[in-house]
Amino acid sequence: MSLTHLKLSLALLALLAAAAGVAAPPPITLEVDARDVTRAIQHAHLVIPVHPGPLTLAYPKWIPGEHAPDGPITQLVSLEISAGGTSLPWRRDPLDAFLFRVEVPRGAATLDVRFDYLSPPKAFADGYGRTPNMTPHLLILPLNHLVLYPYDAAADTVPIRAEVHLPAGWKFDGALHPERVEGDTLFLPVVSLSTLVDSPILAGEYFRTVPLSAGAGSTRISIAADAPGDLAVSEATLAGLRRLVPEAVALFGPGHYREYVWLVALGNDLNQNGLEHHESTDIRDNEALDGRRSPVGVRGHDALPRGSGAQDPEPACHSRAGACVHRRRGFTPRRRPAGAGVAQSRRYRERTARVRRRARGVDADPPGARLLRRDAAGVARRGHAHP
Repeated sequence: MSLTHLKLSLALLALLAAAAGVAAPPPITLEVDARDVTRAIQHAHLVIPVHPGPLTLAYPKWIPGEHAPDGPITQLVSLEISAGGTSLPWRRDPLDAFLFRVEVPRGAATLDVRFDYLSPPKAFADGYGRTPNMTPHLLILPLNHLVLYPYDAAADTVPIRAEVHLPAGWKFDGALHPERVEGDTLFLPVVSLSTLVDSPILAGEYFRTVPLSAGAGSTRISIAADAPGDLAVSEATLAGLRRLVPEAVALFGPGHYREYVWLVALGNDLNQNGLEHHESTDIRDNEALDGRRSPVGVRGHDALPRGSGAQDPEPACHSRAGACVHRRRGFTPRRRPAGAGVAQSRRYRERTARVRRRARGVDADPPGARLLRRDAAGVARRGHAHP
């Protein structure tokens, strides 16, 4: 081996050794106490790895599935920041209420951050965080309500480990499966902040889970209600939900999720609303599923592949700039063309009929017939045939 090759080999080994020695950043730890259902208060305790010097902490402003920078900052109260048992003064950014500035003292490796989130007793405006997410018998827990994180970090790169204390005996569900459950405490795996925020938890005293499809890309619906009688779902409603999945697969191909769960909270003081996430949907309503309006029946698009008209998910973050906004790879939004009107309604009915036949294993619409109809339609639009 020549001297030049030897130097190159040694340099490469040094680079590999340096890369192996770079440890992953330690995760933020989040402890959520959601047991104070009588007063509808959730308590958050974070331990955030830091370095000495000035630090800005951000409360998530842009939330997956929402259409505006409306993180529920108004519901955050009783903020306390400390290091090594010593309370630290903090101040709000004068231009942005979602930012909190603090000076990390010399020698401190972590900050202890505590605050409370108040679930409103009644809705005071549109949007999540301005409506109740907790009753004495159930809660829907969007974890963006309960985190602060370093402002200069991209949400996709911030590791975080969460544990959630639920009221005694309550059942739960969500897209993010706990590593373990001890008593009424859920220990979630280390994930990115984006994934955590994109994985709300539903829990309740009266709770029911109904599988809809099995195997790869399995789906289910979980319901928490203020009264046990509100958990009832008719067989006709369940049959419709079970048809939804094969029809969607027949139309669009395999789903974009490992599994999908509709999380349905039914409470007298909840607002009718629904928010899409990557592998779940947060649905809230104030009546039973078999009442005059079925909230699940109008949320079928939540489980469809992005690009079918549903909103593309975004990571939770303070700003929409740079790495804080992304689209699922390979999917782009599709918008309905203006003036589609009757023609699109007719096409919708025809397509729906084909999907239902295909879901039953009956393909009464072979490719050749489709091509012939497409050519005939083109001739009709142009008023003449190809030369």
